[in-house]
Amino acid sequence: MSRPSKRDHILDALEDELLDAGPEAPSLEAVAARAAVSKGGVLYHFPSKDALLEALLRRWAARAEAELEAAADAHGVAAAWLDISSPSRSSEGDRDLRVARSLAALIRSSPAGTLADVIAELAERWRQRLELEIDDPVLAETIRLVGDGIYYAHLVGAPAPDPELLRKVRERLLKDAR
Repeated sequence: MSRPSKRDHILDALEDELLDAGPEAPSLEAVAARAAVSKGGVLYHFPSKDALLEALLRRWAARAEAELEAAADAHGVAAAWLDISSPSRSSEGDRDLRVARSLAALIRSSPAGTLADVIAELAERWRQRLELEIDDPVLAETIRLVGDGIYYAHLVGAPAPDPELLRKVRERLLKDAR
């Protein structure tokens, strides 16, 4: 296995800082210290703090896209969308949820523009894929909104739905989509 690039190492450090320090954007100095590089080393790869944050968000979106693609190839777009909406109960799922919460806070605190656009672009691609897979546009939008609602409820720490009821909702939506 190859070693991560210096750029990825810096992004990993930023992600770790977000997880440890919370949703406030960490300083370039804190990221540099965690990555064991100079502040100039960070700025060599990312010309500004906003560029660093955008790069992390784009990496997160690319990972989410790849995960959705793999699930869609295996089970269909609608099933993938609903399944990805619920973080797993594993420790990796907990970490993913913490990362998503940190990134969501960064998006809210950032000026309008590129950071929010990354999420909007990803969501739009998947909205279009749902519409291509499902003949009924109302059902396609319902599935999109249910997946969004489940995911965002997890982000804000809302009580989790009853797992059996959630399974039945998923089954009903997928049955109707066939």
